[in-house]
Amino acid sequence: MKKIALIGGSGYIGWNLMTMLAFREGVEVIPITRYQVWLDDLGMTLKNVDVIVNCAGYVGKPNVDACEDPNVWADLTQANAHLPKRLRTYAEKYDCELVHISSGCIYQGVMSEGTFPSLEEDHKENWWKLGWDEQRTPNFTGSKYSESKALGEQTLEGMEKVYVLRPRMPFCGNSTTKNLLVKLKGYKSIVDQWNSLTSVKEFCQSICSVIIKPIKYGTYNLCHNIPMRNSDIIKLMIEQGYHDGDYEIVNAESFNAVSKAPRSFTVLDCRKSILSGIGMTEDPTELVVESIHSLVRSNSTS
Repeated sequence: MKKIALIGGSGYIGWNLMTMLAFREGVEVIPITRYQVWLDDLGMTLKNVDVIVNCAGYVGKPNVDACEDPNVWADLTQANAHLPKRLRTYAEKYDCELVHISSGCIYQGVMSEGTFPSLEEDHKENWWKLGWDEQRTPNFTGSKYSESKALGEQTLEGMEKVYVLRPRMPFCGNSTTKNLLVKLKGYKSIVDQWNSLTSVKEFCQSICSVIIKPIKYGTYNLCHNIPMRNSDIIKLMIEQGYHDGDYEIVNAESFNAVSKAPRSFTVLDCRKSILSGIGMTEDPTELVVESIHSLVRSNSTS
């Protein structure tokens, strides 16, 4: 029986992972809130676990703009930077593995250029060749949220038994405000850049694979090989009756001028996760449609 301490099991990723692990044989999940991590007696709980999974984090409500408020910076830094460091201390003390959920929002553009190349849509399946791989230094600190996530990764540098897993623009069929699809439905103005996406369902499956059948320790980009534009996603939402079609496309400069936090628009190189056996479906389109269907059904019954 593998014992797993799950930090942040009530959150966006954590709840989905908790639900999935509940149906797995041979695992015992010990749920822990991110506030319990700071209690002095937590070591009594963690000393007998095999894996610590950190799904906790501070994102801000309704979005990352809230993280720009100086009044929340202490909570933001504690959750996204200090918490991973504290969990590292426990993991190294009790010789267990640490799985840390980070984010791909620490990058902007593609590779070191920081901007998107002019590529035809027919070639988008090759975009991973231009995406940021795990060895690249983060180049986006335009928002406090992104800055805090990068700091969180830095606190784990040099650790031996650690997996740093990076999702990007996570989506699912649940009506949570953290769902990319729900966010897009609520935006009247969108920036139509290419972005890597991550299905929460497949992301959690990848986490389970890492926990149950360990791979080489290190950092892994976990997203779909083919990126999508916001306009492509909204067109699918309109087709399925989940969006009224009332939106406009603006450039990044115009969007950032009215938002509190600049946004990250980027493509990640996910070859490492694919070659390690924890990669995701190449094209996310069908998964996006499936998630939209779930949201439509949810709306019709509410």
